Amino acid sequence: MDDARECGSVIREKDVSDPDFIQKFAFYALKEQGKRRRWRLYRRLILLLIVIFFVIGVVFSDNGMRTLRPHVAVIKINGAIPGIRGNMDKVSSAIKEAFENDKAKGLIIEINSPGGSAVQSSYVYDTVRFMRKEHPNKKVFAVCSDICASGGYYIASSADEIYANPSSLVGSIGVIYSGLGLKGMAKKLGVESRVFTAGDKKDFMDPFKELNPEEVKHLKQMLTETHTNFISAVKGGRGDRLHASDKELFSGQIWTGQKAKTLGLVDGFSSVDRLVKSKFKDVDQLEDYTPVPTGWRYLFHEAGVSLVHGVSSCLSGASLRF
Repeated sequence: MDDARECGSVIREKDVSDPDFIQKFAFYALKEQGKRRRWRLYRRLILLLIVIFFVIGVVFSDNGMRTLRPHVAVIKINGAIPGIRGNMDKVSSAIKEAFENDKAKGLIIEINSPGGSAVQSSYVYDTVRFMRKEHPNKKVFAVCSDICASGGYYIASSADEIYANPSSLVGSIGVIYSGLGLKGMAKKLGVESRVFTAGDKKDFMDPFKELNPEEVKHLKQMLTETHTNFISAVKGGRGDRLHASDKELFSGQIWTGQKAKTLGLVDGFSSVDRLVKSKFKDVDQLEDYTPVPTGWRYLFHEAGVSLVHGVSSCLSGASLRF
């Protein structure tokens, strides 16, 4: 229908008596038809590329294509351990995959983390310990990179053996709660806090009110309980390899890898590549199992989760963490 209207417009504008009119009109019509065909082809190609990109993102995200050759699985934990379960669930899933893959002859967890969520660290620790019991012949090694502190060390202690660099920062086996007292500043600025609760403890550690001795006592009790769980996990993983008193080891202090070896927090000095050569003599191939968000999952899920985490952290003003 559109073609007919366009052709009619062309006919009205042309001198029909022109002997070359029919030839010119046919050429014009063919040219316009070719343009439309090319645009339809371009749209189909773009749609096809979008579909291919989406399929690749869904099929090959996180797990990827695993080699069929014997290999050593490597999982990297970098940065602060977030207090959002979905992120560390992917790490736990990668750990399970490495244990259940017969071609993976062992697992190395490379950690470069200052710590973070107590709960998420515990989830990963429990996953490693459980899978070790299910697959006793598959060894797990932790490698401490620049820093393996607090929640990062919590995870490392789940491994059969821990290695570091002499200059790595290791330890910080403690728990911290941090917040702000804003009552004085709010008063100076003329800001009034309006908090309404159902339950007289619901405004626990509200930064706009005076410190309550009962709340401080309760908070310290929670810190102690969480610290006790941390200590039990480290002792469960390290056993009699610890060479210092509880007071020294579990004070929250951080040490160099050199000192950590003396204390029994690490077993020696090594790197991922050197461990493969020394512990897996018949296997020379590494396979990275680190979950990596790709495609639409990264754009719409990871970015959104990170935004929510950041906003909630800012609004809360306080956290209980390793």
